[in-house]
Amino acid sequence: MPDTHAADTMLSTHPGLPARLRDLSLRAKAQLDRAPALARQQWDHLPERLVATLERLKVRVRDGLEIPSRQDLADLADRIEAVDARLAKLAARPIPRPATVKAPEAAAVMPATAPAAEAKAPAESKKAKKSPPAAAKTAKAPKKAKKSAAPNKKPTPKRPK
Repeated sequence: MPDTHAADTMLSTHPGLPARLRDLSLRAKAQLDRAPALARQQWDHLPERLVATLERLKVRVRDGLEIPSRQDLADLADRIEAVDARLAKLAARPIPRPATVKAPEAAAVMPATAPAAEAKAPAESKKAKKSPPAAAKTAKAPKKAKKSAAPNKKPTPKRPK
C-alpha cells in the first residue's frame, strides 16, 4: 500500500507541483493524439526509392507465403464461371439412357451343390490351422558351424599410406 502521507507532504511543500503535473499530462495526451497523423504525414513523404523497395519486399513476402494476388483471384473466378457455364449447358441437355440388357436366368442362380460341398468338408479349428504340427515344434534346427580363420594362412601386411 503506497504511503499517502509522503505524497501529501511532497505536494504541500511544492505548491506548484499539482499544476505542473496536470500540464505535463495534458501535453502528453496531445502528443499521443497527434502521433497517427504525424506518422501518416511522414509515410507520405518517404523517398520514392524507399517506397518502391518496401513494395518489392511486400511482394516477396506475399509470394513466399503463397498468398494469391488480386489478379490470381480474378483469373480463378473467371475459370470457375467458365466451368459453371459448361455445367449449366450440360445440365440442360437430356441424358441418354443406355438400353438395359437382361442376363440369362441360369447365370443368375447359384448351383445348389457348392454350399453342400463346403458343408461336407471336415472343419478344422482355428488353432489347428494356425499352429504347426507338434513334431515340428520339438525338432531343433542343426547349428551352423562357426567360421574360423584358416590355420595355414598368414596375415597380410598393411600398406603404408
